[in-house]
Amino acid sequence: VQKRHHTRFFPINARDGDRTGNCPSGTVVDSTIVHPFEFDFYLQSHPNLQGTSRPTHYHVLLDENRFNADSLQTLTYNLCYNFARCTRAVFIVPPVYYACLASRRAKFHASFENWTDTSEGAGVASYAAVKAELLKTIIAEFVRRPDLGRVGHSIKVRTNYFEITDLPFPKIYHYDIVIIPEVSPTSKTSNRRIIQEAENSFSGVKAVFDGHRNVYAVRPFPFGDAHNLEVTMPENDMNNVGIILPRVYKVIIRKVAEIDMREINRFLNGDCSISSNILTGIMALNVLIHHKPSKEHIKVGRIFYTNQGSQLLDGGMESTVEDLWRIHDRDRTKLEKCLKNLKIFVVLRFSRHRFRISKLTNTSASSTTLEVNGQQIDIATYFFNTYGRRLQYPFLPCVVVRNETYLPIEICNVVEGQRYMRKLNERQMADMIEFTCQPPQIRTYTINQGIEILNYRQNEYMYQFGFQISNDMVITQARVLPTPTLYYHPASKEDTFIPKDGLWNLKNKKVATGATLGSWACAVFGNAGMNIPNRNPPIQHCNPQGGIENSLKQVWVRAGNSAKSKPQLILCILPNTGAPLYAEIKRVGDTVIGVATQCIQGKHMFSAKKQYCANVCLKTNVKLGGMNSFIDPSQMPFIAQRPIIIMGASVIHPAPGEQNTGRSSIAAVTASVDAKAFRYFAAIRIQHGKQVVIDDLAEIIKELLKTFYQTCGRKPERILFYRDGISENQFLIVRENVIKAINAACKSLDEKYKPTITFVVVQKRHHTRFFPIDTRRDGDRTGNCPSGTVVDTTVVHPFEFDFYLLSHPSLQGISRPAHYHVLYDENGFNADSLQTLTYNLCFNFARCTRAVSIVPPVYYARLVCRRARFHVSGENRSNRDILEGIGSASYAVVKSELLNFMYFA
Repeated sequence: VQKRHHTRFFPINARDGDRTGNCPSGTVVDSTIVHPFEFDFYLQSHPNLQGTSRPTHYHVLLDENRFNADSLQTLTYNLCYNFARCTRAVFIVPPVYYACLASRRAKFHASFENWTDTSEGAGVASYAAVKAELLKTIIAEFVRRPDLGRVGHSIKVRTNYFEITDLPFPKIYHYDIVIIPEVSPTSKTSNRRIIQEAENSFSGVKAVFDGHRNVYAVRPFPFGDAHNLEVTMPENDMNNVGIILPRVYKVIIRKVAEIDMREINRFLNGDCSISSNILTGIMALNVLIHHKPSKEHIKVGRIFYTNQGSQLLDGGMESTVEDLWRIHDRDRTKLEKCLKNLKIFVVLRFSRHRFRISKLTNTSASSTTLEVNGQQIDIATYFFNTYGRRLQYPFLPCVVVRNETYLPIEICNVVEGQRYMRKLNERQMADMIEFTCQPPQIRTYTINQGIEILNYRQNEYMYQFGFQISNDMVITQARVLPTPTLYYHPASKEDTFIPKDGLWNLKNKKVATGATLGSWACAVFGNAGMNIPNRNPPIQHCNPQGGIENSLKQVWVRAGNSAKSKPQLILCILPNTGAPLYAEIKRVGDTVIGVATQCIQGKHMFSAKKQYCANVCLKTNVKLGGMNSFIDPSQMPFIAQRPIIIMGASVIHPAPGEQNTGRSSIAAVTASVDAKAFRYFAAIRIQHGKQVVIDDLAEIIKELLKTFYQTCGRKPERILFYRDGISENQFLIVRENVIKAINAACKSLDEKYKPTITFVVVQKRHHTRFFPIDTRRDGDRTGNCPSGTVVDTTVVHPFEFDFYLLSHPSLQGISRPAHYHVLYDENGFNADSLQTLTYNLCFNFARCTRAVSIVPPVYYARLVCRRARFHVSGENRSNRDILEGIGSASYAVVKSELLNFMYFA
């Protein structure tokens, strides 16, 4: 296999090229420019991204299997679709590609301490061997379920899963489709229309299409393993985003594989491990389920939308003709930002064309000119001369689309069904939450309505595949775990008690360990109308519009002078909920002065509720080193028996969109530092945007292990590591990163130090919901499943160790459980021990008197990530900088004085 050569191919007819003008994927040459009589050929197996594609040269040097040209060329090409890392054919056969990857990976296996430049490698003696456990791993398999949980009382719940009663059997045929010329790499709709027209040539075989290149059929096509056909599209059916597309397309169909569906049945029964055949089969079933609804409904990702029950979201931009006529430059910029990339369509001479808006002109249609036949002509005149259309509003600006094409704004129509990608404002967010926040009974009805709308029973594609789905929501067994006993200060009237429904309050209770607040001050931003005759502690009124850093420094100095000791806290009274003022206070307190800050809304000063005051006290106490409560040690034996450190990690990324390109991601790791797993310290890293693996994780863990030892006086013998924010296809790479980092950190502290490790992924971004069947007996006050509901059967992995836990009491709407998946376990957890420990930890959250939805170490890590966004330098940063983050160079570091406190609480 040779890639280092200069041979290139160019299609003579543009109809035979792909969208980049290159020869299409699957082009093979075995004459004219090959060896006169030896067995060799050139194969261009990959679709081109840019530039000129380079084919791969294959030369057979030994053959005892007696391949002919077709058999070896077809096999080689088909293998290029069997690559695990992407959904595209690759340029070289996977076994060679994987060998290249393994060689490059080995460069990273030089001893950790001696790394200099991984790009060139090191001496042979410096390379470490790959562990035996990984050598046989093709597709990752994680920890197997040790048993089913038994702790707690059983209840029956419905879930928004629907049973597949019949699977296609025994095979599904997988074909690769190439459309020439290519419409667009992202235009699924246009591709579907072409394949829908091509169905007439499939002799009654109902094939399903993913919109890109994959087609699946339950019977083989009548024309064999390969076929070329021409498709003629109806007039004006293919106009797409400003491009006038041809009507005739060449469709190249090649058989890729036969999917054995019997293996999927064995996998679901727990009789075999995951394999590439099973993954491909699951992908085929997903395409089958989505195929017909994708043609009938608006689709975003895997979600379908209908207009049934929809309502307008207020807060959009509305303009009259007069507004646009007299628009100012500042408003024009806002309008351009709102309209950028909006899809529009225009109808000219009975032809419909689609475009994306780039910007607006600064001049009106009657004043904006273009050159036609060497003469300057304004847009209004051009449209009258060319299309016979006299503009009604020639004084309005034009829309600019591709290649500086001008369109009068009055002829533009908005394409319906577009996804709104920008961040909603506070009012829109509140309206959206109110609209989508449905009680469980209504949500159940809505889900069943959705099944009726999708109408799978009348789906002719699913019928031909022999694929049937029940119309009834799945009923499964769940358990409600026992609530742990909480301990407060012995002097409390209620020093021990068991919360009910995941909720409690501080009535008749004192915090377990109260911090001493000796030196502090109050900064009042804005005029809150307060009359405070007692000026001890010092109170200073500050301007919320600017000079915040100087104001806080003055307050800090006054507090120190008054108490004759270093200030511990600045209490800040805010006039509103605006993000910039809050962010600046946190930036100055965390990264400039190094003092804990507690913000309070001014409106609560006049009608302070007990629960609000209690929550402020809880947060203040832990920021100063106190402990609010703890759980009965006998109910968490895993923590009580031997020293353990519980860690949580999270990474937040910039929002999608061109405007956030180049912005950084923020990673945070928190770790418990006491024997009761209540207090946590944190470490932050700023890293490249969209990166899920945490840079410098070994050094972070090393810092936190040192802190644990300094605080507790012992090394942790066990490590329980929770991580959130990753999807299933990232499990393996993140697990490798975490386990390797922990081992490297421990080894750097002590060569013989090897604590046992358990690594658990926490997922909240999923659509699984549970509904109690008997809401009076088994539901909470909102009709949701009660706090402590755990599900580890029916809707979980067939044999890996995962479970759903609904740990928090519901406030409104339908509760979303957290999904826990164990990827690595040296501590020998069984189902009951891990589920109970995870649930009990959710009562150990410092900021409120209620169980939280995810384990505190991960919750705290998320808080630390969000807090780090406030650490951008300067008072003039925008709201978007605060919400989305900026480049890593502009982030300030948290002061060392705060690192040993829960400043982020």
